[in-house]
Amino acid sequence: MRRIVGLDINGWHDFTVHDAKQDSDDEAAICRPAHIVIDGGTGTVVVALHDPDAQDVALNFIGGPQAAHSPIGRGNGWGKIGAPKRRISVRSLLEALLASHDSKECAAQWQATALALTMQADEIVTIVPDRAELDETRQEFLLNALRRRGVSIRLLWHPVATLLAALEQNLIPPPHDGMRIACIDHSDNGYALQVLTLRALEDHPGLFAPERAETGNVVRTDPDDFGLQALFTQAEAAVHAANPLAEFDRQGPSRMAWERLLADAPPAEEEIIRLDNGLWVSLAPPQSDIDDVQLGLPPIELADAAIVLLTTPVGAGLREPIRKAVATAAGGTPVLLMPREAAATGALLAGRRIERGIPHYLDRLEQVSLVALEGGEVVLIDLVPANAVVAANREYVSAPITGLGWPSGARNVTFYLRKGTEFRKWTTADVFPPTRTQAVEVRLRQMPAQGRAAVFVTSNDWDVLRSRPVFLDWSTLEHDPRSFEEIAAELKPKPIVPERVTGFAHVDRWLGTDRIPAFGPFISKFELRDSAKLREFLSRQVPIDVGGNGAGFTPARLLDFDGEPPEEIDAELIEALDRALALVTSTCLSAVSSRRPLPDNSLLLAATWAFGRCPLGLQDEILKAAHAHLDAREHVFLENRSASTVILHGLGRIIKEERRLERAIDLLLRHHPSKGNVPAAVAALLSRPIATPAVLTEERVVKTTKFVVALLIELRESQKFGTVLNYALQIVGGILRCRQQHPYALLLGTSREADAIHKQLASLKPFLERRATGSRQIRAKLGIIDNLMEMLSGSGGDSHILINIESLDADGDDTAS
Repeated sequence: MRRIVGLDINGWHDFTVHDAKQDSDDEAAICRPAHIVIDGGTGTVVVALHDPDAQDVALNFIGGPQAAHSPIGRGNGWGKIGAPKRRISVRSLLEALLASHDSKECAAQWQATALALTMQADEIVTIVPDRAELDETRQEFLLNALRRRGVSIRLLWHPVATLLAALEQNLIPPPHDGMRIACIDHSDNGYALQVLTLRALEDHPGLFAPERAETGNVVRTDPDDFGLQALFTQAEAAVHAANPLAEFDRQGPSRMAWERLLADAPPAEEEIIRLDNGLWVSLAPPQSDIDDVQLGLPPIELADAAIVLLTTPVGAGLREPIRKAVATAAGGTPVLLMPREAAATGALLAGRRIERGIPHYLDRLEQVSLVALEGGEVVLIDLVPANAVVAANREYVSAPITGLGWPSGARNVTFYLRKGTEFRKWTTADVFPPTRTQAVEVRLRQMPAQGRAAVFVTSNDWDVLRSRPVFLDWSTLEHDPRSFEEIAAELKPKPIVPERVTGFAHVDRWLGTDRIPAFGPFISKFELRDSAKLREFLSRQVPIDVGGNGAGFTPARLLDFDGEPPEEIDAELIEALDRALALVTSTCLSAVSSRRPLPDNSLLLAATWAFGRCPLGLQDEILKAAHAHLDAREHVFLENRSASTVILHGLGRIIKEERRLERAIDLLLRHHPSKGNVPAAVAALLSRPIATPAVLTEERVVKTTKFVVALLIELRESQKFGTVLNYALQIVGGILRCRQQHPYALLLGTSREADAIHKQLASLKPFLERRATGSRQIRAKLGIIDNLMEMLSGSGGDSHILINIESLDADGDDTAS
């Protein structure tokens, strides 16, 4: 027969109730058990047999009544063994537990205290205060501290145990289902209040179990003359007053105040105590009565409770005054004063019920939900639903959350859990990554008040998780202060945002190779008459084998689209290029100021093929020239043949600063897309500059949509599917860069602009499909159109779409035949 022990360690007055169960198959007999009460002592302590100051010493503590009588830690009069630090109050252990101050020393002290009172136990049910501070982490610490080989440990809330003891002793006036019972436990600074509901157990006629709905409420009394600490302070003051000549700071700890407060009979004889110098002195007991203290409590809200069960560790002299004070505060609700060992007795009864599979109480688990993606929307799926009630001696196992996937190549996955009202972030432990996405499920297992819930991820098909599920470690969970809406915005799959086109610059273009002429020697000796050659150097793309050994050739320029050279280039060469561009700019601006046309377009071509490195003064003048051309006005830069093409294409290459970008885009969008070279400039400005997403306001997105829709209609009607179609597709991809600022912009079904573009792309596809046979270019464009339509629908797409469009060959705009 397993020996069950109910254990109440509170530091004021500890008790153990041992099992002495009668042999009976009658369930009702468990309400009338025989049991043995062992008094664990008042003001209990645990003492250290080892030297606390020694390094790397094995921890060795002793608790229980024998520790209270030990000379260890009783002051310097006992020599080295009397060092006060070797004597630890059990009350301080409880304070450390509630404050989350755990350590190996604390765990060993708890172990020693429990072991002294439960030496021969097979199963221990230990009382814990029903307080919010005793969360799952604290429960886990206490369970691990008390655990020893061959002994099972279970925690039980103090008010639940008290009510079980009252039921056992038939102290509840006829109990009935739904009856509300308040439990008040006298505490250090006031009292702890919990209101429980009796529930009839259908499978066990005649038996009831308490239902606990929430954490108990700790009430500090004001003024603080009701709490145990205040009463103990008064007891100490009475001892001091009775011994005015005593040197309390030079003597060992006195037991007289503890006995005055907690013993049934106040101390009547003197107490002999050792001084620091080794002499013995005596303390006289106080002559005043302990029950002379004034006790007062404000009204207590009992939430329609039918009866109050009161527990307090105080001795006989104060028990009735305490009961009367609570009765007065409780109004007309009857107050029943329970025996001091009631909680330990209730713990024993709980152990007996657990042994026979009878619920000892019902608990409402804290709601736990998983943030998951369902049907494209982020939702909360309950692992533990709100108000879930579970029998405390039975494990709650959640229904599995399925439909989740572990991504291919991922060593870990991040989940968000809502526990109660707060969100916590869980990144799983690393596993060997799968080669393809694997279906997984999440489950939760928990027993009320028995430590952390076990949340784990497993899989039916993936051997890695099927054999070794990944468990949540609550101690590592990161609290996330954000709201559900904020977390959902992060987790909701965001539509693809196209990457900008940056171009590619390579050092070989500057230093030269056996097949590539070197730019460095040329630019170091640049003169204005070399502007045509400068333009040729800057505009030319040369295939570079960047992978090595013919792995892959990439077209490379001297500068990327931001106007930046490769990192390896010497500062002197870059300065030489900037001097050359400054000379070109000065010449161009002098022509404007003198109103003399440039001899040809070489200078403007050289400057604009420098992309974003083109000097700002010349950028502004080119912008003015573009404005003049589009408004059919004169400008010096427009005098030469094909100058308008140079200006508009150049405008698309050079602008990268936000303010000029806004001016250029607004200027171009005011004109019809059939205006020559305007689509090319718009395509470049939308697909290249890093600042483009910042200037794509809702108004500009609307205007750009109208522009590109009109262009697509014109191309379909004219059946011209060459280079201008490339520009149109680039404009569509460029508009989608607004998602960098607004992630869910331009989505089919929610955006009229997205609907309009999608419609035109869809209507264009049949014309291209009829011409796709034998045309690699047309097939490539069809793939790009499909990709853009996926992006607009939010279902996928390639973030490199703009780069893919940029790589299309120029193929003319002749009518397809």
